[in-house]
Amino acid sequence: MTARGVWLAAASTLWCPWALCSAQNQGPTPEALIQRGLMALQSRDVPAAQRLLERAVESAPTDARAWIGLAHTYQMLNLHAEAARHATEAERVGGDNPVIQHALAMFYSDYRDWARAAEWEERYARKASDTDAYLRAVSLYLQADMPRRAAALGETALEMAATPALNNLLGKAYTMAGETEKGLHHLQAAVENEPYDESLHYDLGYFHLRQQDFAAATRAFEAGRKYFDKSPALEIGLGIAAYGKRDFHEAVSQFLHAAELAPQLEQPHAFLGRLLQHAAGRIDQVTERMRVFHSEHSKNHFGPFLYGQALLAKLGTRRDEETMAKIEDLLRESIEREDEFWEAHYELGVLLEKRRDFAQAEEHLRRAADLNPSASKPHYRLARVYQRLGKSREARQEREIHKIVVERERAAMRSDGVAEELRMLEAGSP
Repeated sequence: MTARGVWLAAASTLWCPWALCSAQNQGPTPEALIQRGLMALQSRDVPAAQRLLERAVESAPTDARAWIGLAHTYQMLNLHAEAARHATEAERVGGDNPVIQHALAMFYSDYRDWARAAEWEERYARKASDTDAYLRAVSLYLQADMPRRAAALGETALEMAATPALNNLLGKAYTMAGETEKGLHHLQAAVENEPYDESLHYDLGYFHLRQQDFAAATRAFEAGRKYFDKSPALEIGLGIAAYGKRDFHEAVSQFLHAAELAPQLEQPHAFLGRLLQHAAGRIDQVTERMRVFHSEHSKNHFGPFLYGQALLAKLGTRRDEETMAKIEDLLRESIEREDEFWEAHYELGVLLEKRRDFAQAEEHLRRAADLNPSASKPHYRLARVYQRLGKSREARQEREIHKIVVERERAAMRSDGVAEELRMLEAGSP
């Protein structure tokens, strides 16, 4: 049952059977209207819920269940101003009722107002002494980027039940707050107490990656692999750790394994696309994985791009018109699906340069440079193409720009380490 279903079920049980009708032939009582309205809301019969709960509010304006039920109803009808007004009234007349507190937390969660949702869920947790509610409140504070509030509430909950899930959340909270030693302690405690939870191993390994302790990250992911030997997330984590150690051969192996385990998952294929220059001896394997990924994503611009990029890397310096035509079709397919994806324009420019179509190569390389001015590769290629076209002044300008951008990229790499890779890893977390 969903969180909304839980509070609806709880609210709809708070009625007295003898009060369903105020008197014979006088129609349903407010209690009956509320019960029937909340049941209609639970079954997603929104028109009936609106009709019944509006009648309930008119006849029982101090019953917060009707107000919060209507708030959720108006939310589902996209009448957001009315939803907010009814939620505010529910707070006023029933803010001390734990059922209403939980319902308000769900209401604000739906609007991604994580801070208000966390505050109401915390009130509910404390009032009801509900350990699951404490977990939800801590998680909501983390989503609200309030790690110290999350940690303080988590420590309170820890006195009630030191569960692995709670230790995991506390580890994240302390880490976000900059208290990494405490963060590591709780993340390790979570794994030790529940080794059969894949996400706990993942979070511990991810912590070490964020600290750029790649050896410790490797140990954490390998420990998880003992229990979950078919986890693409753990394999991707091991690939990132190998990348951080500059063991590119091992990184390619891990990402290939992850891609085999999850042929539909974007992250391992994206990582492989970044490591094509280190996959020369296994380019056939990589290309096959990209072909499968493309077949799994008939509408995604990334599928044809990665497959075309791998075929282009496999082509190398050879001139095979049939293969080049296939690559061009794939890259144009990617651009047609997403014209602002700079890398597809760049790879198409590289291909067109190889085909000696310098005018079109210039067009796509220029587009790539405009879409991502901080990338050095388009400027390098543009300088070559301009030279071929006899545009010496433009070629000289692009070489100067390339020199500046390369220095910025090196500085960013020194300061950020594997930051971009971690963002991609986070996007693929379990």
